[in-house]
Amino acid sequence: MLDERPCPLCRGAGETLVASERTCHSCGGTGRDRRSSTDDPRFGADTCQACHGYGVETSREFQLCPSCNGRGSIPG
Repeated sequence: MLDERPCPLCRGAGETLVASERTCHSCGGTGRDRRSSTDDPRFGADTCQACHGYGVETSREFQLCPSCNGRGSIPG
């Protein structure tokens, strides 16, 4: 029988957190609210509420660990 040790990548959980970014659907990546009534710089720009002015949305999800294939341990 082979000895196993906790996977160093997922620390034995069997899954890892994966983050991805995409262009904000609300502002189209500008970081400004499209519904702003004016483009006059004297009035300032309304910050997009969906992305908080960054122009990208981040999503996070758990996936099976690629190192241990979800087992949580690797041969030691």
